[in-house]
Amino acid sequence: MTISPATNPRITVLLADFGQVADDGLYWSLQVQVDLEVIGRVRTDADAVDTARRLKPDVVVVHVGESVF
Repeated sequence: MTISPATNPRITVLLADFGQVADDGLYWSLQVQVDLEVIGRVRTDADAVDTARRLKPDVVVVHVGESVF
């Protein structure tokens, strides 16, 4: 089955606040999906907010286990 971008646009994703190893694993797991596109990777809460406002992703995945919100 072929997926056309015109009929099925990709879901944009921003990854925020992950350690390098976890971030790389999650990034590559998402990048191979035909309907997902990781459009940003950030390390801090402030960068997550700024980048989300600027890029307007469909989904923001945030690691909140050690984050201070």
